[in-house]
Amino acid sequence: MLTCFLKDPKDQGVVCSIIKFSERIWILDREGNAKVLRTFLIKNEDPTNSIENLKILIPSLKVTNFQDYSHTALDRDYYWNYRTKGIYEIINEKEGLIKFDNLSPVRVFKLILNSQIVADSTLLDINLQDPIGPTQIRLIRIVFSVEKLCKVVESYMFFDLPYFSKSHSLKAVNLLAVTESLQIPAHSILNLDTKDGGFDVHLIAPPKMVLSSNFGSPTTGLCPKDIDGKDIEEREAMLWRLRNYLGGMGVGKLSGFLY
Repeated sequence: MLTCFLKDPKDQGVVCSIIKFSERIWILDREGNAKVLRTFLIKNEDPTNSIENLKILIPSLKVTNFQDYSHTALDRDYYWNYRTKGIYEIINEKEGLIKFDNLSPVRVFKLILNSQIVADSTLLDINLQDPIGPTQIRLIRIVFSVEKLCKVVESYMFFDLPYFSKSHSLKAVNLLAVTESLQIPAHSILNLDTKDGGFDVHLIAPPKMVLSSNFGSPTTGLCPKDIDGKDIEEREAMLWRLRNYLGGMGVGKLSGFLY
């Protein structure tokens, strides 16, 4: 399991969904330690109720150093704001309003992050500070570290699946009593009319290392920047677009669990 989005129990009646998701994973060394940049948009589709908190379940015990990076979405010079096919622009910096990947208006606001271990996983609690009001879209961007995400064999790096395994985190899910009403569903496939949907996962190798995976047929390329958008030695990268594994373009919603 890559991740699971959950509502706070008091918000379980609120209708909402994850409408875009991008994760960039930099493998830092030969031990497979990684730093992750996760950006996603959550839309409150409820006409009357707001969302104050949400939770993310991450399938590893070795997740640390959570940081709120949402402020970078209001930085015109931040490299990763522009790595979408759609338009990014700041509409009103004081109000924290942007256009992101053609969606507008999208609100940006600071977060309070707290994490705890639950069985075989890490549960991140996100206090939104400023609730997501009815019909609003919020950008959330966080950074965190994961220990030993990959295995190294000679000059090749292989994924160490529990982070990507479908069977992982079942203990945590059972302990948290995750029901369908608590899950935040995800638009997994891009909708060209509404501009919502689309899940991308990028994996970036250390210098002079080769990535290898037996999952799907990812797009390969080179990454010239680090998590802060600064120049680094180019390194091999892989990209998975979820829509390529779910039958192409169209409308698709998953549960809150993403594999």
